[in-house]
Amino acid sequence: MRKLLLIYFAPFFMFSQTYVDMTEDLADVNGTLLIDGNLLRKKNDTQGEIIILGRNMLIKNNARIILNNVIIQLSGDVILEDDAQIYPKLIESYIFCKNSDQWNSKYIIVKSGYEDVSLSKIKHIRKIKGNPKIHIYAPSGKKVYSGRKDEIKEIKVAIGRYDLRVEGKSFESDLLFY
Repeated sequence: MRKLLLIYFAPFFMFSQTYVDMTEDLADVNGTLLIDGNLLRKKNDTQGEIIILGRNMLIKNNARIILNNVIIQLSGDVILEDDAQIYPKLIESYIFCKNSDQWNSKYIIVKSGYEDVSLSKIKHIRKIKGNPKIHIYAPSGKKVYSGRKDEIKEIKVAIGRYDLRVEGKSFESDLLFY
């Protein structure tokens, strides 16, 4: 039954996110790097999450990084050259990478595997007491899961922001699931 639910909900997970490969832009950040998720949504004609893909992020000299409403997923590391000064402005944005020894921030999440995440491991869901019925919505407003808390063990979603409704209790929006 759970596998059938996963197969049924899989298309919703794919439509809620748009992937943009910016490997070359992230490989040599020298000067100002501006990535605006709202402009990318308009350009790609989507309401879903914008996920920026790259290998490593190499930051040189006096780099200014402005990220607005995006998630960056690196298959490698965030690397600062020895003399690099960084001036970041991260607005509703996160960077997922394998390592970031030289730049620490609550917006940088070091994680080895990050393509998808099990709903049972999401901290926002684990904190819910009891076994209430929950509903999870993608940024586009589509429902990606509806059911009891104890039925989510094998269901996975892509990393991103979701809205969570606990029936009869609360509603929280734009929660990062990772």
